Amino acid sequence: MHHGCCGYDQILQSAEPALPTSPAPGDELQVPLPHRSLPEGTEEQIHGGFLHLASQDLQRRLEAAAPSLYDCLLAAIYFRKTGDQAQALQILDVHRQSPVFDATYNRIQSLCHHLNFSSAEETAALACSEWSEGWTEEQQRYIQDIGHTTATLRAQGRFPTELKLALLERNRYRNLDSGEHTPCTGIIDRNQRFGRLAAAIFDPASATWIDSKTDLAIGELLQPNHDFRAFFGGSKPWLAPAGRDSGSSDDHLTTIAIFIESNPHFGHFLTQSASFANALGYAQHFTGSREDTITILSRGDVPDWARMLLQASCPNPLQFMTLNGQRRLKVDQLVVAPPTWIEWHYVHQDHQRLFRQAALRWRGPDASAEAHGGKRLYFSRSRLGQCLRRSVNEQELEERLRAYGFEIVHPQEHPLHEVAELVNQAALISGPMGSAMHNVLFRLPGQPLATLNFAHFLPGINNALAEQCSGIDHNFYSRSCEEVEAAPGEPKALHFDLRQCLESVEHVIDHVNRLA
Repeated sequence: MHHGCCGYDQILQSAEPALPTSPAPGDELQVPLPHRSLPEGTEEQIHGGFLHLASQDLQRRLEAAAPSLYDCLLAAIYFRKTGDQAQALQILDVHRQSPVFDATYNRIQSLCHHLNFSSAEETAALACSEWSEGWTEEQQRYIQDIGHTTATLRAQGRFPTELKLALLERNRYRNLDSGEHTPCTGIIDRNQRFGRLAAAIFDPASATWIDSKTDLAIGELLQPNHDFRAFFGGSKPWLAPAGRDSGSSDDHLTTIAIFIESNPHFGHFLTQSASFANALGYAQHFTGSREDTITILSRGDVPDWARMLLQASCPNPLQFMTLNGQRRLKVDQLVVAPPTWIEWHYVHQDHQRLFRQAALRWRGPDASAEAHGGKRLYFSRSRLGQCLRRSVNEQELEERLRAYGFEIVHPQEHPLHEVAELVNQAALISGPMGSAMHNVLFRLPGQPLATLNFAHFLPGINNALAEQCSGIDHNFYSRSCEEVEAAPGEPKALHFDLRQCLESVEHVIDHVNRLA
């Protein structure tokens, strides 16, 4: 099959700008971290986040008359990371029916990234029946699980599976390495959404909510995780008992209720759990008055700080109830709404509503409803206890940042309402890419806010999604730190390239000054 004239070289040139191989007179090359060098291979460049370098290598690889399967797989991953799902699929068409597992895996992942679950289901079914000979049992099971998941999503019909809606935007961030406002994986949805009341039964065996009238899993509560083999809010709905005669429910709740998949991790609660909690905004309209209590159901305990956040976002009194993992529960009035967040893939503009309502409530009725101020904040990891990445030289960076007028904030040491207020007094917020930077969700309309993420890989998909739904377009990312493996059981070490961090700070401060 000849594909020498597919135009992949032009596609690559337009998708990601190439950096010059040598500096122009007067320019200074960015110095890499002292304990590592820039990755040399295309694969290392892609997975390390150096997409602007990988584009040059891929261009040379794909100029061949018949690109190899390996090169096509690399290109598909590259296009997925830059947010161009259509080109990821086009490049895989060269080897569409390959029996190699990675070819099928990448095609299905590209379809799922584009939320095209019906095509992903068809591809998984075809792969299992015709292409899977020679695959390991684990590989076959993975594709089968994807098929189950995507089939269930399609059957529920409660989420836009083909993305034919009007107000959809590509996720973007400002890449200080390439100097471009760069697209990346992820979709921002501005379309209108609605909540509804459902009579439902929670089935503990499948961890799934079943609509009492249709006997189908409730689609709004099926939020796929980032590898699309299971759901948040309904782990394995295909295992749920069919039919209403499968037994009477053991417990019964008659009051207005919502369900949230509670995650005790701060960043995941602000993204994944808040997607479920978005139903609170609709539940208020189904109650008779603000005096009526709304019950929040969850399988795990909701942390105290999260309870305060949810209560601040809702005028009705809330009560929290943990589901019994052994008993079924019938709920007469369960309020459900489409997801506002899918990790690494999707955010709806309503995702920020909960956080803005909380920020306004904490400010009080007589305070301004707009963000305004000139603070420079740095959200630090240097005092974190249990964490995935323990910073090594961050305190030295903090001393340097104070000279630039930054206030060093350790978010875990402040009540959440204080962090929200700081966010709304800032003109620039910086920090290592991660959960603390999700606090920008509390940002109210008003003065523009710029963010600077010190990244250990690019693109920062989740962070960029949070920034985009918060209306933050001046979101800068600098590949200025490195995550280093540690001993088994120990958190990874995070090393900061101080010089590159400070160069990035100076660049963004200049940008903020021009905005003022």
